[in-house]
Amino acid sequence: MDEVKAKGMLKAFMLGIIIQKGRVHGYEIYKDLIDLGKNKWRPSIGTIYRMLNEMVKEGLIEKQEIIEGKRTVIYYRPTQQGIIEFVVRSKLFLEKVYLGLSLLTATLQELKKAGMTDEELEQKVRKILELLKKYF
Repeated sequence: MDEVKAKGMLKAFMLGIIIQKGRVHGYEIYKDLIDLGKNKWRPSIGTIYRMLNEMVKEGLIEKQEIIEGKRTVIYYRPTQQGIIEFVVRSKLFLEKVYLGLSLLTATLQELKKAGMTDEELEQKVRKILELLKKYF
């Protein structure tokens, strides 16, 4: 995956976390991303903060500094523009998933004709595709 696509995915994941939580600090976003990736994918904390700063500059999120005891904690909140960006990215993602699953289903059918099949995979793909067909 090229860097631009990876950056776009990371931005979408981060926006999703920020929208879900409403207000969240950077380290919590980092922990949620690690949980989301099930430790198979681990962006650096520096990458997270660079991306947060970019998203603030782009107007997708707002930065809020709050003094908690003796330290200042920076929280991030979604903006209306950020929510719209997330929805647009989500729609595009689902369209790509639907197209990919359609191709996969057709390919699996051809493999089945050739005697090479994975019934479990085929059933899973068909179930997901049936759910998505309602929306496309």
